[in-house]
Amino acid sequence: MGEPAPVNSQVERTASLSRAAESLAKAATKLSEAARAMSLVAEALSKGSASKTLAISGPGPKSVQPAQPDTVPSSEAAPAEDEGVGLPQPYRILFDEEADVLLVLCSLIYDRSKVVCYLPCGTHSLKLYKNLISGVTGANVLTTDPFEGSTLDLVYDKFLKEGRSIILLPETDIPSNSAKEVADYTVIHVGWPSNKRQYVAQRRAHHASTNLLLAYSGDQDLYPSGSAIMSQTETWPGDSGGFRASVDILRPLFEEALSEVPFEMKEEAYLDWIHSHSKQGPRFVSSWTPSTLVNRANEFILGPLAYRSPASLTQESTSQAPLTDRLPEVPMEFVAQHGLQAAVDEGLLRIEVEADDTHIHDLGSNSASRLSA
Repeated sequence: MGEPAPVNSQVERTASLSRAAESLAKAATKLSEAARAMSLVAEALSKGSASKTLAISGPGPKSVQPAQPDTVPSSEAAPAEDEGVGLPQPYRILFDEEADVLLVLCSLIYDRSKVVCYLPCGTHSLKLYKNLISGVTGANVLTTDPFEGSTLDLVYDKFLKEGRSIILLPETDIPSNSAKEVADYTVIHVGWPSNKRQYVAQRRAHHASTNLLLAYSGDQDLYPSGSAIMSQTETWPGDSGGFRASVDILRPLFEEALSEVPFEMKEEAYLDWIHSHSKQGPRFVSSWTPSTLVNRANEFILGPLAYRSPASLTQESTSQAPLTDRLPEVPMEFVAQHGLQAAVDEGLLRIEVEADDTHIHDLGSNSASRLSA
């Protein structure tokens, strides 16, 4: 008595499926018709837009040029920015204290046979870093010096040929002979690069197996490139407790070597730092006033460089001395050249004293003329 029910149920399901299929077919037909209609509308709008453009442009040459394709020829298109695709992963080590950057740099170089180091300075300051790094690590440190004919290509070629060597370069330099394959050495960038394109181009030129960025965390937002470089890099996996312990072991040797760097080198690096971060330099910070610039330069020479003026060496304590007494003297021509009078008015700069037998006067004048050359 209850057997016919399943048959009826099956017939109903079949009919339902048939109706659903018919509905889908009708919907597909309507969608197709709508698509054709939209295509016709778009074509009409396109023609109308073209005619409006010609009308607004006014009378043109007698011969009407055919419509150009939307794509711009490859020779005219703006090149896509290099994001470092295909290069080994770059890493970063950030510091809460700027003074720790150079210490960790020396520690990294101490354990590596070949390192290319890009520094946020001009060629005038390279000899200071060479003196410091060689004093801590005992490594053979190479630098460029245009005044002595040591060009980048010559020095870099020497670096590649030697089994153990360190080369220090300004951040504005880049070797012309790029590596064709991954090179088994380390590239270290000190400080936040002011130009992302240059940073990536340097990494691509070396194609080094290890790329490290050492920077003070408080300076990340100084340049537009900061956030982009932050997203490209990852925390260095080697920054472990053991590594930090090895850094602390090296600290006494580092501090001794830093104290032995001639004060003349630190004074020239001070002028170079100001010049590099001024409107005339590659590390110009648009948000800085002259006073901010000089204040940061003072923090740099008194902090990371641990500078003590010759006069202060005869004093028992410099903590109570006025700020200007602890700074190098700066020639007035340098102040005028870089627009620093506001910093002078605020007592942030120590102006050079005119004296016939002042050694610092000669140094400052020579340094200023070299920086302006």
